[in-house]
Amino acid sequence: MTPIMNLWFMLILILLLLSLCLPGAFLGAIVVFYVPIILGLLYMFCMLMGPLCFTVVFICLGLFLV
Repeated sequence: MTPIMNLWFMLILILLLLSLCLPGAFLGAIVVFYVPIILGLLYMFCMLMGPLCFTVVFICLGLFLV
């Protein structure tokens, strides 16, 4: 794994812990941090996989979030 990927996973773990420990007032700030992380991960998936695999992953992620 590259250092950039390690940094992404560390940020995701920290934000998940924060969202579990600090609900309420901090939720807005946490959501603001989630958006670029999710977009960055989607872009990384798109670069690593072909279009078909990326579409399948995107659909599964959308179903999971809904």
